[in-house]
Amino acid sequence: MYNITAYLTIKNKTFYTVLTYYVDGIRKMKWVSTGFKENESKKKAEKKLIQIRDEFINKLETIATTKIEDKKVQISFADFMIKWLDMIKHQVEESTYTGYKRQIEGRTKEYFTKNPVMLEDLKPVHILDFYNWLYSQGLKGNTVVKYHANIRKALDYAVQTDLIQSNPATKVGRPQQEQFIADYYNEEELNNLFKFVKDTPLELIVYLTAFYGLRRSEVLGIRWSAIDFENKTITISHKVVTVTDENENSKTKTKTITKRKTKNKSSYRTLPLFKEIEELLLYTRKMQEYYMSIFKESYNKQFKDFVCVDEMGNLRKPDYVSHKFKEILKNNDLRKIRFHDLRHSCATLLLKKGISLREIQDWLGHSSSKTTERYAHLDSSTKIKSATAIENALSFNTNKKDILERESEKEKRKRTLKTKCTRGIIYFIGLIVLALGIVLNTKTLLGVSPIISIPYNICHIWHLNLGAITFVFYCFCVLIEAILKGKEFKLYELLQIPMSLVTSVFINIFDQYLNIVPDTLGQKLLVLFFAIVVTGIGAATMVNMKLVPNPADALAATIGDKLGKGMGIGKNVFDGTCFCTSGIIGLVFTRHIIGLGIGTVLAVIFTGRVIAVYNYFLKHPMQNLAGITAEL
Repeated sequence: MYNITAYLTIKNKTFYTVLTYYVDGIRKMKWVSTGFKENESKKKAEKKLIQIRDEFINKLETIATTKIEDKKVQISFADFMIKWLDMIKHQVEESTYTGYKRQIEGRTKEYFTKNPVMLEDLKPVHILDFYNWLYSQGLKGNTVVKYHANIRKALDYAVQTDLIQSNPATKVGRPQQEQFIADYYNEEELNNLFKFVKDTPLELIVYLTAFYGLRRSEVLGIRWSAIDFENKTITISHKVVTVTDENENSKTKTKTITKRKTKNKSSYRTLPLFKEIEELLLYTRKMQEYYMSIFKESYNKQFKDFVCVDEMGNLRKPDYVSHKFKEILKNNDLRKIRFHDLRHSCATLLLKKGISLREIQDWLGHSSSKTTERYAHLDSSTKIKSATAIENALSFNTNKKDILERESEKEKRKRTLKTKCTRGIIYFIGLIVLALGIVLNTKTLLGVSPIISIPYNICHIWHLNLGAITFVFYCFCVLIEAILKGKEFKLYELLQIPMSLVTSVFINIFDQYLNIVPDTLGQKLLVLFFAIVVTGIGAATMVNMKLVPNPADALAATIGDKLGKGMGIGKNVFDGTCFCTSGIIGLVFTRHIIGLGIGTVLAVIFTGRVIAVYNYFLKHPMQNLAGITAEL
């Protein structure tokens, strides 16, 4: 039984377990993170302490059982690597651990299982043979270097714990790495790239990377709390990485994690906030606030402090950035480079502007000047410049029009007019499609949607015009909306009335000239299917243009707001009210239920799904076509 003491302490605002134990009379200490922050429950950290201590004791005892009296170990090298992997699990970062795991449980285990050797018998020649086998598998020198580093670390541990006398990996030369050749975009290519990323999800990400030379993980880790708009600075202090692992069934599992630290100490840096970047950041924050107000409970507030999130508040993933970047280059016939090469482009630009290697090292957050010297062959003119020179270097002043320059007032008016016309046309098309869907729904005789069921009942009982009664019903919805909102009801919302009039006109047109009379149940279901699809497309198109809402949708949203439950609940309440009202009207005046049936149920269930699918594939292309992204 090992005499191990353990206690909690706080380091970097995180609870750590400090383990104290003796090996051959020598006192040793080990720090293991509990994973709990200072502001979290201390009781949870104490429970974690007990778990960490017990696991550590078990691992020491397991290692000890492999020793014999003369201290020679009866364990294979492959098994030892697995045990070492288990030992360091709580001592390294999750991303580092998964990298070790892929190597050790992959090719390392595969080779040394086929070519077994005991740990005590491991010689440099065995390790060299393994490296040669890795090369034969198509691995590059840079990858083999990583295997070498892991084996050396593991064998260092074996020496420290007296499992072997010396580390055979130290007698093996470091595998040769391929010469690094940095690729980059020149100023003209960068300006051209900026044009094609404008109004895309990568716009801000590309600008931040090119201006500041950030790593992909760094740009995705930028937080609003790290941006000082008053003092015009931005601090690089976090990162976002992807961790890939395989479970017991060899199924790959990928997850994105955030880290409260950078790659190294030098990577933590505070940089000036350029005017162009500031404007783009302010616009991004405005858009995030807009989407948060629109999607409300559906918006993911977990990452609300992060700058690089999607419209639903989800964190942008590293793989998404790389994939989207490749797609933009391919679609616009731009020269193929890696996303990381934007960092190289920044370094190259600074060199050509006469910035010294030392200043570039600080700007990029390199821990060693040797890393920065990789770019030295690109330009020999390296003079020491001030921070102002850096700012000028990154302003990309060329003979071409600066793509970050604000549009003139005349150009703005032209673009705004074009945007409004396009939005109006698309909105009008959506209105016509919605009217067609409403009429198709009535032709099935299987039941209409809850919203249109009241006008349908009235028209059926008293033989009135469907379009006219629908218009009256919509006007009634606007009235109820105005009553519920009170002083919050805006004058422009009265535009719902003329919109309803236009809708009623097209309902009458389609009702008069669309002679569809399905006979069989199959025919009726087919028409119903098209009715639901067409209605969903029309409704989604109108909503996405962000002009005048359909009165029924506007009333549903108002009901949801008044109940404090959002539009989803408001829609359910409104539909339920219409459904019950229709049933009552039919029973009172005809003693029959009119316009309600299986079609009504299917419309309630699937219309929303149609809208969701439409938005997934066509929302952003349609909004980009209408210029909505640029306008808001």
